[in-house]
Amino acid sequence: MKKVLYAALVVGALAIMAGCTTTNENEYLASPGTLTYQVTNDGFAVVLSWDTVSDAEGYYVYLGDAVVDTIEDKDSTSIRVDEIGAYKVTAYKGDLESDPTNIVDLRPVETSNVTIYDANNYSDTTHPSGAGWNSNGDLIVYPLTNHCEVVDFYYYLSSVMGIQLSHTSCPNSQDSTYFLLTSQRYGDADSVTVEPIEPNFQPHVNDVYYVKLVQSNNEIHYAKIKVLNVNDTEHSVTLEGAYQTIPGLKRVGNAAK
Repeated sequence: MKKVLYAALVVGALAIMAGCTTTNENEYLASPGTLTYQVTNDGFAVVLSWDTVSDAEGYYVYLGDAVVDTIEDKDSTSIRVDEIGAYKVTAYKGDLESDPTNIVDLRPVETSNVTIYDANNYSDTTHPSGAGWNSNGDLIVYPLTNHCEVVDFYYYLSSVMGIQLSHTSCPNSQDSTYFLLTSQRYGDADSVTVEPIEPNFQPHVNDVYYVKLVQSNNEIHYAKIKVLNVNDTEHSVTLEGAYQTIPGLKRVGNAAK
């Protein structure tokens, strides 16, 4: 009887030991707070910053769901990142990891299959001639009638220049600082490496153009447009675009493919 009781006590003790971990379940590690960013390196990189966690050993920097950097100094609270993606940061102490910060997403917003039509018939609301990026970075089509304030560019046929996209908000409304394009056609790239300067271009299929938009609050945003199709019968052009929502960041990804 004593042997049976002794065995039961040993089994019970082992079970209790197996349920214990080296980390105190009641221990709490604060989050590094709000993740902020500052565009640097002439618009080609971003410095991420967060709050100090006094009892942490360091920080994990995540790109998506993968740890891409480990900061082994609790007082080091910033890092420069060159890769485009969605970042967040956690604090760690031993096996304990905090809740993450907010996410800073450096990826451009992509919009595909946007078709606009010749502005010479701009009163036809079923065939919108204008397009513009909204506050979320989506490229939206608009009829030119009563939508000048949201149109970033429009499509028109010119007897001199042929088919063009114009930077002007509406026909005969010039604003050369608002919408600027690269001075010639370039291949698809991750960054805006050539400062956009020209207002108009004559689109060809697979052309990629880089865009600089100066907003009414003087924020500068960069984008790019790829020409998917030019339809001479319907007098239309189909585009896809990528818009960087981070002001001043010239990284527009490879969205326009």
